[in-house]
Amino acid sequence: MSDASVSEALRSNANRVVVEAPAGTGKTFQAASYARHAAIELCKGQKVLILAHTHAACGVFSSRTADLGRRLEIGTIDSLVATIAKVYHRALNLPADIPAWSIERGADCYPELARRVRLLLDRSPGVAGAMVERHPVVICDEHQDASADQHGIVEALARAGARMRFFGDPMQAIFTVGREREAQLRRWQELIAASDSNEPLDTAHRWAVGSPELGAWVLEQRERLRAGDVVDLRGGFPRGLQVFRADNRAPRYGGFQLDADVRRPINAFVRNSPNHLVLTPHNATVLGLNAFFGWRIPIWEGHTRDALSNLLSTCRRSAGDPVALGKAMCIFLEVVGKGFSATAYGNRLIQELETKCVKPSRGKPAEIQSIAHLILQEPNHVGVGAAINRVHHLMRTSQHFGDIRIDLSQEFAEARQIQMDPEISTVLARQAHKRGTRHTEMPPRVISTIHKSKGLETVNAIVLPCDANTLANNEKNRCLLYVAMSRACESLALVVPQVNPSPLFLV
Repeated sequence: MSDASVSEALRSNANRVVVEAPAGTGKTFQAASYARHAAIELCKGQKVLILAHTHAACGVFSSRTADLGRRLEIGTIDSLVATIAKVYHRALNLPADIPAWSIERGADCYPELARRVRLLLDRSPGVAGAMVERHPVVICDEHQDASADQHGIVEALARAGARMRFFGDPMQAIFTVGREREAQLRRWQELIAASDSNEPLDTAHRWAVGSPELGAWVLEQRERLRAGDVVDLRGGFPRGLQVFRADNRAPRYGGFQLDADVRRPINAFVRNSPNHLVLTPHNATVLGLNAFFGWRIPIWEGHTRDALSNLLSTCRRSAGDPVALGKAMCIFLEVVGKGFSATAYGNRLIQELETKCVKPSRGKPAEIQSIAHLILQEPNHVGVGAAINRVHHLMRTSQHFGDIRIDLSQEFAEARQIQMDPEISTVLARQAHKRGTRHTEMPPRVISTIHKSKGLETVNAIVLPCDANTLANNEKNRCLLYVAMSRACESLALVVPQVNPSPLFLV
C-alpha cells in the first residue's frame, strides 16, 4: 500500500527520497513521523531540519512534533536563508542585522538574499558541510514551490551529505506563472528523475471521518485537471458536495451581489456551519465578500503583514519628512480598510502637513489636523503610530470618521503599536521576529484568498465566484481550483453562475 511503501522509503538509507503528496493524503503525518524516527538516531547536538514554505506549515509541523523538543528545528526556507546570511553577512556584503534589513526592503528582498546565499554555498562547500554536520537529515516540505536559488541551496546540502526527503505536489504550485512556473515544474520532474526513491501518497486521509466520498471525488478531479480535462458538475455528486447556480450582479470589479432567491441557500450553507472557510481567488473579491456577508465573517490575514512592512520601510527612509510619512500612512490605511480615501481624508491630511497646520480649523478639518499634528511633532515611526492610533480613536468617537472600516484588524492593531518604541531598529527587529515565529491559528470562520488557504484544513468550505473572469482556463487556475476544492474534509460548495461559468467546469 502507498502509506506503507512511503514510510519504508523514508526510513531507508537512500540519500534522496521524493514523495508526491496530493492535499489531504497524509504528507504532514508521514513527514512528522519520519522526523521523529530520524531524530532518535542522531548524535548528540544534531537536529533534524524541516524546511517549509509558509508559516502555517511551520505551525502544523510544530504541533505534530512538540515532543521532540531540541532534536528538531522547523522553519521556512526564507528563515534558513536569513540565518546563513546573518552568519556570513560580511562575505555577502550585507549588514549584520539581516531581519531589519529584510523588513525595510520588503518581501522582494528574499529572492536576492537566496541568490547570494546559493552562490556562497556553491563556492564555499565547507559552509554547507558545517550545516550538514549539525543537520544531517533535511525534510523539504512543499518543494514544488522552491525557486531556483532555494532549490540550489538544498542541493548544496545534499552534495554535502545530508539525507534529503522531499515532499511536494505539482498541482499545488499556485504562486508563480509563466516561465517561472514552467521552470519550477521542470525542476520537480528532474528531482524525481535524480532521486533514489520516488513514492506517491494516494489515500484520502483528510476526508476519512467527514466524507470519504468527497475525498475520492477531489482526488479524481485532481487527476482530471492535471490531464487538462475539466470538472464535471452535471450530476452524480458525492456526499458532501453542493453546487449553487448564482450570477454575480455587482457592477464593479471585486464586488459580489446576488438576487435574494439564489442568495438564501448560500447564506444558510454558511450560517449553519460553526467551522467554515469562504474561498475566492482574488484579494479584491475578499473585500466584496466581506461586505456581502455583512462583515460578520473576518478576513484571514495569513501570517505576514506586508502593508505594515511597507509602512515601516518608508518610516525608516523618510524620517524627518512629515509629508512622505503622511502619504505612507494614507496608503497603509487604504490597504487595511475602506473609507480613508484621498478625497475624504488623505488630501486634507497632506495639505495640513505641507502647511504645518498653520490655519485654524473646526469640525472634521480640525480632527484631521489633530492627526497631522502628531506626525509634525514626531516625524518618524512614533508620530505615524500615534497618528494611526488617533484615527482609531476618532473612528469610535467622531461622526466624521464613522464611515471608516478596518478589514485587516490585526495589521491595523500592530501598526498602532509601533509608537511604543523610540528606536525603529527595535520595531523592525520585533516585526522580523514575528514574521519568523508567528503561528497564528485560523479562526473557525474566515474569508480567505485561495493562496492564503494553502496548507490549511477546515470542515466546510465554499468557493465563489466560479465564473470565467475569475477562473479562466489555464494551468495556474487549474491548480488554484484544486487547492480550493481540497480544503474541506466534510462539505464543499461551489457557486457557479448560470451566465459565463468558468470553463474549468462542465455544467
